[in-house]
This record gives sequence, C-alpha cells and structure tokens, in this order.
Amino acid sequence: MHAKYGMHFFNFQQMTLGKYLKFVFLVISINLLLSVAISYLSYYYLKGILSNNAIIWDSTIEEAIVTILLVPIFETLIFQYYSYKIFLYITKDVTLTDSNKDWLFIICSSLVFSFMHSYNWLYRVNAFLGGITLNYSYLYFKKAKFYPYLSVVLIHLLYNLCVFLLKKYLA
Repeated sequence: MHAKYGMHFFNFQQMTLGKYLKFVFLVISINLLLSVAISYLSYYYLKGILSNNAIIWDSTIEEAIVTILLVPIFETLIFQYYSYKIFLYITKDVTLTDSNKDWLFIICSSLVFSFMHSYNWLYRVNAFLGGITLNYSYLYFKKAKFYPYLSVVLIHLLYNLCVFLLKKYLA
C-alpha cells in the first residue's frame, strides 16, 4: 500500500518512535544541506543575495519566538493542513492516481509557500525546496495516521531553530 504513494522509505504498518525520529532527522538534515548549499551559492557567487532579508527584528528574543515557534505553527496550518483540505476539495472530481494527486499537491503548495517568502528569488528557491520536504512529510504522516500536523510543526520548528542558531553563532 505505501509504495503506491511513492512513500516507501518506512513501513506504515507500525510507526514506532525510532522510525518517527529517523524520518524527522532525515527531513531536517535534507533541509539543512539544501540551505547550506544555497547559502554557499549566495555568498560566493551571487554577492550575498540571501543576506538581503527584509525583516528587521527589534530583539533576538522577538526573532526567536516568531521564527522558531509561531512561524512553524501558522505556516503548517496554512500550507499543509488547510491547503491539503482545499486541494482535496478542488481535485475531488479530477481523474488522477493518488500518487499523482499527492505530487501535484506537494508541488502546488510548495509554489505558494515559496511565493509567500518573497525576500528575493534565491530565498524563494530555498523556500520551494523546503516546502517540498514539508509537504511530503505532511502526506507521509497523514498516510501513516501519525499526527501529521504536529509532526510537520516539529520538523519546521527544529529546522528553524537550527537555522536561527547557525545564523546567530556562526555568522
């Protein structure tokens, strides 16, 4: 059943804590590697375009609360939970395989997610790639019937925490 959805990395029949943590770690690692590669590209070849962030924070505490806690909660609600419900409603009469519908959702929602991160074109590319992994994760945990909303909030939160710490202490 799970191979039908293109999500065959883990067995859905029994979601153990070990499998859960492996998947979460894998997704966060992929996102961090993509972000480091894009940051490298920006810094060495594109005149530091990623450093042109339009948000000016009043304090580090404010930045941490918003980016690490609030953003994952609200973005997951909008770009995974509600967008999936809307997508299913819109495509209910469309003749596609379940796998094709899944990938169509992943791409469409990731595009919208990337355009909401409009600081510059490279930031949008990074957000699109991150959106793919978050949307894939949402569908993965939804099909596993294992807390999809909370799982993606956790992934997004941990990723944002890593990026926050890297920016604050390595930059």
